[in-house]
Amino acid sequence: MPYVLAPPGYEEAIHTHAYQYIVESLGMDESKIFNMYRQVESIYNKDNMVLNLNEGIFAPDFKTGTFENDQLFLENLCVFSLILKHFLLLIVRRYVRFPAPE
Repeated sequence: MPYVLAPPGYEEAIHTHAYQYIVESLGMDESKIFNMYRQVESIYNKDNMVLNLNEGIFAPDFKTGTFENDQLFLENLCVFSLILKHFLLLIVRRYVRFPAPE
């Protein structure tokens, strides 16, 4: 299982670094950007929803290997990929209004 998770983990590390670079390059207030999940209700609600969906897989005794646990793990992986993948990009788009191309 670790070999399956290594590429997505690596991708997320690259994304995190890229988002940090974007925020710094545009001279944005980092604390404001990276704390918006506490200040913007829709982002806060989305975060809580995802945390509730992930509840079971973070239990210390959770193990894959059964159909039910494998399915739960896959559902959580899909939720993470589909819902959170562009989380910081959405925050940046909300914070900065880019001018329309001429």
